[in-house]
Amino acid sequence: MVDSLTLDLSGCEISRNHSLTLQPPSYQPATGLIHGGYDLHGHEISKAFYNGEKFNLTLKPVVGSQRVMRLATYVQTSLPRYLAANNFEAVSQSQAGEVLGKLEDDLAAVGIKANTEAADLVRLDLFRNVHTEHSFDTYSPVLSMLEGKRMRSPQEFGGTCFLYKNSQHEIVAYDKIAEMEHKLSAERRRAGSRSHEARMLAARAAVHEAAGAGNVLRFEYRMRHGEKIRTTTGIATAGEMLRRYDDLAGIYSRAMSDNLFRFDGRNRAILQARKLEQLLSALKDLYPRSYVRRFETIAAAEGLRMYGTVESIASVIEKVSGQKGTASKFRRRMFEQKMFLKELRRREIDVEAVPIGELYSELRGKVLAA
Repeated sequence: MVDSLTLDLSGCEISRNHSLTLQPPSYQPATGLIHGGYDLHGHEISKAFYNGEKFNLTLKPVVGSQRVMRLATYVQTSLPRYLAANNFEAVSQSQAGEVLGKLEDDLAAVGIKANTEAADLVRLDLFRNVHTEHSFDTYSPVLSMLEGKRMRSPQEFGGTCFLYKNSQHEIVAYDKIAEMEHKLSAERRRAGSRSHEARMLAARAAVHEAAGAGNVLRFEYRMRHGEKIRTTTGIATAGEMLRRYDDLAGIYSRAMSDNLFRFDGRNRAILQARKLEQLLSALKDLYPRSYVRRFETIAAAEGLRMYGTVESIASVIEKVSGQKGTASKFRRRMFEQKMFLKELRRREIDVEAVPIGELYSELRGKVLAA
């Protein structure tokens, strides 16, 4: 259920023998002023960081209460990826506690002594993997018409991802198997050692094991600020998250229902009407004088599929009419129709009579499942 999280490690102790990379402050010769400076054990820095295999650490000066400069320390990690080669499978409550313990030890190894359970949550990503009956592209028309509550219009990325967001939170729906394969390919290109190559082979095996389960759509609900996390979940620290771990599934379902899947079965016609409006508007732009007739052609093509392939239908026409010419004329009209539909698809106009209501209900039921 929990994927990525970011913790504020305020109050942590930083060893003089740390393994951090220090970034010096900027200096403006014209004024002689140093911008972004903070003294870390005798070194002026504007930032310090550590990028590890399991977590990333960032230290940067911020202005706190009473305008006092302090060094904020943030650690970002993924609970599933801490225990496995990828973040496909959710971790249990006990496993989440194990990760926070390992993270505390790993932070100490690079010179940061912190209590991870006492740390404030400043980002929290919840997810659910949905095993669907069809591939991702079948659901794209549904996802493109959904509107997040008080969120921007959905952004589509590469035909495998939709993003709904505002400044407080965001929802991402994407093809999980395609995303894992993409990341794996990128890591393989960067691989430079046999041990890394071995890890990549293990990761690839995990991807194929997940893919064996069929099509997987991942729906993530990302709370981007500590205040949003507290108002949505009532949770402030990592320790509270552990104690209320079993509540997160219900919190996720309510958030997804309130923000994305607001239509129930009675409202499915609204989505179908939106899809039809999109198609007719696109046809009107291309064929202002004949767009209705063009739509009739598309609708006829969709209905024709129920009777078989072009060749099988042509064979029956020839048998009933006793005329090869009649069947040939049918084939010619169907070829012209095929070329017309091919041109619309080339223009990225969705002409498929996808059962929007049924697909939406499938996604809604599986995403909001208890």
